Amino acid sequence: MKYKIDKAAFDALPEAIQALYKGEGDTYTLQVEGIKTPEDVENVQAALRKEREEHDATKATLKTTAADLGTATDKVTVYENDDSKKLEKEQLVEFARLQRENEALTADNGTLKASFDSLTGEVTTNKIVAHLRSEAKGIIREDAIDNEIQALANHFVSADGKFLTNSTLGDKSGLEAKAYLTQFVEGRSYLVPTSKGGGAGGGGGSGDGTQTKTETDSGEISIFQTLD
Repeated sequence: MKYKIDKAAFDALPEAIQALYKGEGDTYTLQVEGIKTPEDVENVQAALRKEREEHDATKATLKTTAADLGTATDKVTVYENDDSKKLEKEQLVEFARLQRENEALTADNGTLKASFDSLTGEVTTNKIVAHLRSEAKGIIREDAIDNEIQALANHFVSADGKFLTNSTLGDKSGLEAKAYLTQFVEGRSYLVPTSKGGGAGGGGGSGDGTQTKTETDSGEISIFQTLD
């Protein structure tokens, strides 16, 4: 499920999926609670670029000043009481100030980059959760989707525009969401929607009895049939 689609793609979606999108002209954007928008990412990128430009400008100034003045620390002591060297001494003081600013900018740049990386990861995770929630419809019970999807999202990565299972799943890595979810519910009948229950003895009912659902000590849903 794409983050942005045009009207033709929107019209082709089922109504249940259309409800997840918000229209703006001929463009429809996926609405997921808590998701960070591309505008949020762009704002962080712009701030990061500005910090880098300021950092590069300071480094260029420092390089020029250092080349002109040589070793600053030794010269400050030599010229402390020499009025003829007053201008050079002032330049050395300015050089030391610029060094401190450069160190501060370097630290700020590292902090901003960490924030950007965190935000980018959060955007990807939210997209994966939204995609899994959509693909799980009809495979996992509606009331169980949110709990299961939050945990399963950690086993997916975004690759070439697709969301695939990652290496943490061993021989099940590289699967698309629907294929993996179909395998995931095998042996977990408590997650399967009632309409997809088995035949005789499978808990789905055959019309000649009454379905009853109970919850076991482990939290699983057990469906059995009471014959008339």
